[in-house]
Amino acid sequence: MQFIEPRDVAVSVSEDSATIFVADAVNCRVQFFRMADATADAQPLGVYTIPNMPLSLCVGNRDRVFVTENLANQFKILSLKCQERQLEASEPQPMQTPELALFNVCTNKENAGVQLNRVRGLTYDPQTRYVLVTEEGNPKICVFDRDGGYVGTVKLPGKKTMQLVDISALDSRVVLVAYKGEKYAISVLNIM
Repeated sequence: MQFIEPRDVAVSVSEDSATIFVADAVNCRVQFFRMADATADAQPLGVYTIPNMPLSLCVGNRDRVFVTENLANQFKILSLKCQERQLEASEPQPMQTPELALFNVCTNKENAGVQLNRVRGLTYDPQTRYVLVTEEGNPKICVFDRDGGYVGTVKLPGKKTMQLVDISALDSRVVLVAYKGEKYAISVLNIM
């Protein structure tokens, strides 16, 4: 599973392992891996094709993975499901094989209140259960619920010349937004 321009990484941690998701932009896919402990190599689990350039991804609750699809002006919500695999005679216990399945596609057509344009970054806030989405060339943050329903838009005052690059949730009230214009800058905003 060769990477070509991996753009983002997200990790989902459970009691006995971690699942690592990688947005592999040029290969137009999300690759995911399982890691049993910190000293072991990550084992490849699978690939989910995102045809229009995944630039950013994040993990939400209920085993959901949110992935931007930049060139299609949308983001997808994927669900991590485990399927029981048939046992070989030599295997002592059942093995569960995880796979990513499409849960929802969030596009302009489905959300009349928002016009998504070249979705660039997104993050999940576990306290509010909102997905916060940024776009190329637009100084705003679009807010969606965990199922992909449009909640609202937060315009960033005084940032009209800035291009948003990335976004991360710090807590339920504050978001860290990195953007560029002539220079890179970082802002901490209270948007909720």
